[in-house]
Amino acid sequence: MSQSPLPAKLNLPGTRSYPPCIFNTQAEKNLYKRLRDVYEEHCDTWDAEAHDAWPVIVEHASLAPSTIGKITNHYITRHMQNNGVTWAHVVALRIMYEKQLYKSRKLMGLIRGKYPNASFETFAYSEDYTLSFKSEMAREAQEQAAPKTPAVDNSVQRLQGDEGLQLNRTPANNHHREMSKGAVEFLSDGNSSEDEPIMWNSSKRTKPPPAQSTTRKKRAATTNARNEGGAEPHRRTKKPRHAARGITNVPSPSGEVKERTSEEQETSIDVFENFMNALKENTKATNDNIRATEKNRKATEENTKAIEEHTKATEEYTKVIKEKRARSKAASKKTTKDQNV
Repeated sequence: MSQSPLPAKLNLPGTRSYPPCIFNTQAEKNLYKRLRDVYEEHCDTWDAEAHDAWPVIVEHASLAPSTIGKITNHYITRHMQNNGVTWAHVVALRIMYEKQLYKSRKLMGLIRGKYPNASFETFAYSEDYTLSFKSEMAREAQEQAAPKTPAVDNSVQRLQGDEGLQLNRTPANNHHREMSKGAVEFLSDGNSSEDEPIMWNSSKRTKPPPAQSTTRKKRAATTNARNEGGAEPHRRTKKPRHAARGITNVPSPSGEVKERTSEEQETSIDVFENFMNALKENTKATNDNIRATEKNRKATEENTKAIEEHTKATEEYTKVIKEKRARSKAASKKTTKDQNV
């Protein structure tokens, strides 16, 4: 008897086989088949953590109304939030929820934090999906490892002559040499052509230009863009580095207004969504209570009507009994009178 071949990554010796379908509804069976077809087609491109998470995802790929209504209530979503985002979670949620996944800012923030360059047009995985995250971490490590030297080491001041002429050696990396009136640029005696030029202020003494740090290229680029264009550059919309490292309590610089982080905004959105859901449930419960009260009122009216009819019948019966007793009493008196006569 021939068996259908299992996926290569789950059919190796010493590893667990592909999990069976444990659901009974036809929709969940179709979902199981869909997940398995996608896995068999693209599993060769997935990484190890996606293969490790896939069996748990298949075993909990349920379409119960209590969990499929809201994407954050599903077991697969909570498993992804507690154990980390993998490409297997992304594929499963895309298949189960389709466009609803892209509307969740919280989940898309988690996914984009792990896979900044992810392509949602295919279920195949590529290491380039995490390229931006890796390059950012490598650049941060390189900046932390680079030695920091004071910028004032390149600035030299000395006096020459009886009149106290001031000689200022300009920084090596300062390409924007601003020359005042009467300033002459020349090479000092005994220096080669590769030495730095010395500024001779022939008019009056001026203060040396403030030393600028040359290690911050981004700050220099921003300053040049402001000076050339005459307008403020666009505000940086990229996620801050401390957010990628999971640091949320970062003090804001003095004089600046602390902006809300994306996690705080997502938390506020979740609180608002929970409030709206609770409000909808409360409204629904109120409507149910109103309908139940209306039914009780109608039943009470029917009972009251029945009691009135029963009371009327009881009064008529009592009247008949009284008439019978009166006739019987009159007949008894007549009989007694006849006997006495």
